[in-house]
Amino acid sequence: MVGVAAAVLLASVTAAGAEGAGAAPGPDLAVPEGTPVTGVQPGDVLRVPVKVTNKGDQPAAGVRVAIQASSGLQFVTRYEACTYTPLPRGYEYADCFFPDVLAPGATFRLPRPLRMAVAPDAYAERIDTHVEPGGDAEDADTGDNFATVEVAAENTADFRVRRAELTGAAGQTIPLDLVMRNRGPATIANLGSGEPVALIDFRVPPGTSATAVPKRCAAMTRDGRPLPDQRTGAPRYWCRTPARVPAGARVVFPFELTVERSLPEAVGRVRVRPADGSVAFPFDPVPGNDAAKVVVRGVGAVA
Repeated sequence: MVGVAAAVLLASVTAAGAEGAGAAPGPDLAVPEGTPVTGVQPGDVLRVPVKVTNKGDQPAAGVRVAIQASSGLQFVTRYEACTYTPLPRGYEYADCFFPDVLAPGATFRLPRPLRMAVAPDAYAERIDTHVEPGGDAEDADTGDNFATVEVAAENTADFRVRRAELTGAAGQTIPLDLVMRNRGPATIANLGSGEPVALIDFRVPPGTSATAVPKRCAAMTRDGRPLPDQRTGAPRYWCRTPARVPAGARVVFPFELTVERSLPEAVGRVRVRPADGSVAFPFDPVPGNDAAKVVVRGVGAVA
């Protein structure tokens, strides 16, 4: 039912749709596939069409509509028939019931056009809509009860990594925080796939060894091949960011390095790069700050 928690409801719709291979008698509510929206700007207001058609052979005793908007979109139109609930990560969820009896072949539209405002941090957004018949009726074919409208806003996000300078004597273990910051203005998220937004590529300074490694980091060879059986002591690490990095957020990967050989200046490198293997981020206006040095200066080292 639409009244179920939004995250469970909208996440389970795709799986439920597999049950709709053969339509049974009864109401069969359907929404058309969403059409992607491109070229919008922060501050724009969108009109989002919501149309529900009863393709079944029996009337629906009312229409239940659930609409979930990602954090870069905000409901401008609010209906008395809906309850609005804020969700984690800035999402908002509208749970609505309209008592209109929807006859077979008839189409229902919202009382007023649904208008959504594009927020200042919008980038890759989505609007998910799910419908069900009212009353105790079961929908005859749930495979067409769900639609997603993807909204691509023209915006930028400056990903930046910070230079690190450390000092340590041979045998000493020193903490190292690799820090990536999204300087905005856009929030960057992989809403559909849930894949990391970016990878932090860390080349360990010579003469040191990574003796404590964050969970989201994988050991690699110098040329970027995985070392699945190795955790510490690798020459290189790839660290996965979360699937959503809000504007202004910092992502920190806490390492510990042990100085094995004290060098006057051991230089490693850290770089933030696309997780999909692309050369550069399409949204980043300042690629020059995507990489920085990690310098370890040895105490008592002889040049």
